[in-house]
Amino acid sequence: MNDQDIQSVDRLCSALFGADAKAREQANNQLTPLCKPEGIPQLRCVLERSNQGMSHYFVTATLLRLIADNWNAFTVDNRLELRQWLLGMIATRAPSMERHNVTSLILVLCRLTKLGWLDHPKHQELPKEVIEFFLPLESPPASKVIGLMILNTLITEVNTAAPKHTLAQHRKTSVSFRDTCLFDIFKTSIMMLQMIQANPQAVDAKVCEQALALALCSLTFDFVGIFPDESSDEVGTVQIPTTWRSVVLDQNTLQLFWNLYAALPAPRSTECLKCIVQFASMRRSLFVGDEERRAWLQHILSGILTILVKKQGLEESENYYEFCRLLSRIKPNYQLSELVGSDSYVQWVELSARFTVESFINWRATATSHFFLLALWSRLISSQPYLKGDKPSHLGAFVPEVAQAYVRSRLELAQAIVSDPDCVDDPLDNQEVLLNQLESIPVLARACYEKVGPFILSLFCPIMEQFQKGTSIQQIDQSVVDKFTILESQLTWLVYIMGSIVGHHITGNSSGDAEKMDGLLTARVFELSNAIQVRVQMPGALQSNCLQRLEKSILFFLQSFRKVHIGESSMPCSKVYPRLQELTGLQDHLQVLNFVVGKVVSNLKVWRSCQPMVSETLNLFCDLSSGYSSGRFLLKLDSVKFMLANHSGPDFPFLNDQINTRYRSKFYKTMANLLFMETVAESAFERFMMPLHQVCLQLEAVNQPEAFASVEVKRVVVGLMRDLRGICSSCANKRTYTLFFEWLFPAHMELMRRCCQVYGQDNDVAIVLLKFFADFVQNRSQRISFEPNSPNGILLFKEASTLLKMYGQTRLAMVGNIPENELYAKKYKGYYICMNVLARALGGNYCNFGAMSYYNDDALEQALNIVIEMALSIRISDLLGLSKVGSAYFQFMEILFSSHTQTLTGLETTRFLHIAHSLEEAIKSVELNRQSVCSAMAAIGHLMSYYFAQLQKGTEHAARLGQHFQQDPELFSRILNSIFTIVLFEECSNQWSMTRPMLPLILINPGFYEEYQRKLISSLAPEKQIKMQEAFNKLMDGVENNLETKNRDKFTQNVTTFRHQAKAVL
Repeated sequence: MNDQDIQSVDRLCSALFGADAKAREQANNQLTPLCKPEGIPQLRCVLERSNQGMSHYFVTATLLRLIADNWNAFTVDNRLELRQWLLGMIATRAPSMERHNVTSLILVLCRLTKLGWLDHPKHQELPKEVIEFFLPLESPPASKVIGLMILNTLITEVNTAAPKHTLAQHRKTSVSFRDTCLFDIFKTSIMMLQMIQANPQAVDAKVCEQALALALCSLTFDFVGIFPDESSDEVGTVQIPTTWRSVVLDQNTLQLFWNLYAALPAPRSTECLKCIVQFASMRRSLFVGDEERRAWLQHILSGILTILVKKQGLEESENYYEFCRLLSRIKPNYQLSELVGSDSYVQWVELSARFTVESFINWRATATSHFFLLALWSRLISSQPYLKGDKPSHLGAFVPEVAQAYVRSRLELAQAIVSDPDCVDDPLDNQEVLLNQLESIPVLARACYEKVGPFILSLFCPIMEQFQKGTSIQQIDQSVVDKFTILESQLTWLVYIMGSIVGHHITGNSSGDAEKMDGLLTARVFELSNAIQVRVQMPGALQSNCLQRLEKSILFFLQSFRKVHIGESSMPCSKVYPRLQELTGLQDHLQVLNFVVGKVVSNLKVWRSCQPMVSETLNLFCDLSSGYSSGRFLLKLDSVKFMLANHSGPDFPFLNDQINTRYRSKFYKTMANLLFMETVAESAFERFMMPLHQVCLQLEAVNQPEAFASVEVKRVVVGLMRDLRGICSSCANKRTYTLFFEWLFPAHMELMRRCCQVYGQDNDVAIVLLKFFADFVQNRSQRISFEPNSPNGILLFKEASTLLKMYGQTRLAMVGNIPENELYAKKYKGYYICMNVLARALGGNYCNFGAMSYYNDDALEQALNIVIEMALSIRISDLLGLSKVGSAYFQFMEILFSSHTQTLTGLETTRFLHIAHSLEEAIKSVELNRQSVCSAMAAIGHLMSYYFAQLQKGTEHAARLGQHFQQDPELFSRILNSIFTIVLFEECSNQWSMTRPMLPLILINPGFYEEYQRKLISSLAPEKQIKMQEAFNKLMDGVENNLETKNRDKFTQNVTTFRHQAKAVL
């Protein structure tokens, strides 16, 4: 490339990342030739000669993508030559490049090194070369920074599994890197940090930052190769190799980080703490004997005590967070007996308790760290029963204070947020944070329940009394509203805490006193629930967000109580109920259940305009109805019997609200669960369905088309379909499904057809109807099983076909461009549900399609034609990007290619190849879920098996397929290459599904298979080529030229052997 070419690329790159969309598109089209492996020489030239930052970014990003996507297109020599060039460019050009482009260039080198790590020993020399060239002590700071950046990036790259690599491949590379290079890199970081410790003020800040990052990267490396994600704090033990003992267990090494923490400002001091967290988490087997481990623990505790006493660096929030994390890591890595045996334990536990209490008191600055502190005390307390020996743990002296401080801090937090909503993020608005904290507090509370229980009640009762008094106020002004806001927020916290404590009850492991305390807490919450019934009648109450949250906390408490004290896990001799009877008059679980059902009914009436409340209330009701024991208990209640007889809109007004339409299915699923809990008589079922029957009759009586299409009728239709779907989803066996089927068919099928005809263009109605029918035709748990002399199976399919034809013809006839952001809602959603309906009907095994064909019934043909037409109108990119659409499409194709291949082969060539290309893209996709990929693979397997069988017979179907495939002669080769890539280079979780298309593809055209062999073997180093050839030879060993079951099984066994041998070579 000459200077003019370089300038042209500079202009195009500036346009490519500019604001003008048209210029971006033009630049992208002109730069496309450089984005192929053949364009790498030009990319290198641009990086060598251009001074434009945009051009540098384009080159590095393109190289990174080319290396990852076209790895097998490079020979070993190509990779080595590119490696040397990259290293040279970093050494010569990095000082003059922008920082982010230097980072990208280093990433290209490290990605190349990782992918080629096992190809050639030269790749494994990169760390040594970097240390020798960039990191001598006398080298300038800029050189040190670049060298440390390379090592940091290399560790991160090796520690991250490549998207197309299996876990085994990733582990093989990471273990080799660990054994050959990582220790030397870690020692280099220690050397650099020792230099910094000697004179911290004189060291370049970036050198210090990178050196600390390198030490941390080394210590957080996945040493075992099975935890690709180290971000989780659950991975609590560092599996340091034994060969590192001399350095990591050297007291001077740990002291180095304590010293640097004291000497360096944040955020570098934070990085020191992160490293210390790793040192505190060393695996037990690394130590030689208990004495060495005790000395190490003593060193850790001494450092922690220094910080606790001096408050060293804790004014920085990042340091505070990491220090709390360090505290939480102590218990998972050391037994309580080891901690108690330490000389510093008593002082440590006392200061840690004081620190925790202070943290809870100063909650404004320390809120993000509370999870770790609660986890520390929860783990300590959980180990208390297993403590042996004479030395006391002293936990009983501190845990009550810690638990009480936390509870008190929640009340202060609730009050402060009212006056200053932005002072801190409210955990009550973040369910995940709230539940994380509620995991630990029950452990602390139950450890000293005799102190914490009364303490909670001492806070709860006065607040509840104020709340009850407030409900009698007649004049509501702003001061009253603010007062209620505080009280409701405080009560919400207390009810959540009480619910978590009651729900943590362990059967057989609680004393009678603890159960009595559970009963006392429950009684107070029930009393509060009754007070809320008065509060919700006050003006403006239903608009109060705090009151809604309080109601949700009541539901949380009831769920917790249900799990422990109602149903299968409840204890008949529990002392909860006597206490409840004494305080509330509720004698047993039936009366408590009646109270809960009353709460459910009340919420559905009072909070009908609050969707979250309706949803959570129905979740509680559904959970109660789904339990084996609790469901049967519910059936004994008069209130539930009344609900089963009166469940329509007038009885439950929330059903009539438009915003609650989506919850109707959940409500009727719950009601049907109760109805079907015991064997239901046909007369009882008909009585239950009577309100819905009346709705159907009213709709059927609407004769005028204009009236039927009205908004009011539309709302009724949508509600009816959701109700029916909820009931149908609860039909789990033949008897219940048959009852439902006979109620609906044929009496109300004409209504279904009319709804589809009138509302075909209105997806708000049509989608709900189709979803109901998708559930109705699904033979879940073999529930659809008609008598041999019954035509119901065929009739059911014909009705499905009629609805699909009506909807499909209406939607396909609609013309006009749909905006891109509305494609899913206005087009794809209905299409994928239609595919679900037909796939489930075809795969239900309750319809004899042969009989339909014999009697010239075209219902099957019409359904297939219309749904295939819809499927073909979906872009392949959308099939891959929209998970629900893709899942339905590929499952539909699997069904079609398994039983209706002739229908597909009869399509025009362009349409058939569209389907084939969609399957090809699916097996290569990283966006689709595993089930969709397996469905696509199965569809290809069915197609290839069919083609092979027809070729053997020489039929016209084989000729027809041959005409299709002639338009894309490379299709088989590409698919076979993709399947081999999955088998050899990716996490092949379902190997059996891969073998279904592999064998017929190889048998149909052995030349494609032989060409793949040749290309793959030639890309390997000479010493690996013979072994890979041996692996390929064994793949077809003993495999015959047929697709009989025995031959397929033999090939599947060979693939397993081939994969193991080939992966050992690769």
